[in-house]
Amino acid sequence: MKRIAFTGGPNGGKTTALSVLRETFGSRIEVVPEAATMIFSGGFPRKDGSPEHVRTAQRIIFYATRQMEDLAMETSNADLIVCDRGTLDAAVYWPEGIDDFFAHVGTTLEAELSRYDAVIHLSPPLNAEFYQSTRVRTETLEEAAGIDRKILKIWEKHPNRMVLPSMNHFFQKAGIIKDFIDTLLPPPGLVTPIARRLFDEKGVFRPGSHGEYPEAMRKLGIQENVPVADLTAITEEYLAELGDEASKPLFVWPVDNTHLKPEGAIKMVSFLCQQLQQFGKPYSDLLYRTDTEEPTINDEVF
Repeated sequence: MKRIAFTGGPNGGKTTALSVLRETFGSRIEVVPEAATMIFSGGFPRKDGSPEHVRTAQRIIFYATRQMEDLAMETSNADLIVCDRGTLDAAVYWPEGIDDFFAHVGTTLEAELSRYDAVIHLSPPLNAEFYQSTRVRTETLEEAAGIDRKILKIWEKHPNRMVLPSMNHFFQKAGIIKDFIDTLLPPPGLVTPIARRLFDEKGVFRPGSHGEYPEAMRKLGIQENVPVADLTAITEEYLAELGDEASKPLFVWPVDNTHLKPEGAIKMVSFLCQQLQQFGKPYSDLLYRTDTEEPTINDEVF
């Protein structure tokens, strides 16, 4: 799972951009909310503006941001975690500078940059007519521009950063952002279902247990120009060759001929892995080896 940070000066369009991404990608992304907005809208005192108030606020923001991001990475089923601001943003507000900030929170610039697979920077508008202050966003346009420059500087060493300069109309940014997000999400593909274990009285395999559905998926793959891992065809051929008796240990037989035992599941997944490998990049990049011990399986299954 990848993680990206949306950043930039106040009123850069992050909130609107995130709304567009939610509508476009749905459950494929999970948005981590901005910690600063949660804290300041919740009543944290900021009228004083003293160094101690600022330091306390930014420490809270930094740790809250980290914890919410880590929680999303651990629990989300999304393909991409999209963070409304990154952990480094807090450093630009620190009264004594970024080095002192890192010392106080126990981290480094390199460590925080490495948390994110990509960074999208949205700069605030240059025209005062398009700048809006709110109860949480208290900076003037000039102050917002100054903060934007600091944020640009602190993220400048990230190897995969996209910077979108000031634009009067957001729709100009929206298409660029969507295309960038597309490059980070896993590529689309189709997988036909595995064949059911069906044999006639003479022990001859009976194909076609899923009716017209596999063929419809094959046609869709051609139509949309995406690869199809045709597990239906592969497993029909495999079961026909394996035979009635030898295929029983793979399925929850005699309960049913659809659901698999662990041995059968591993075998079927191996077919999918082979297909992804044959498709090449970026699909083969989805495969990885673990350091955990593989389960013991009867060699005859393979």
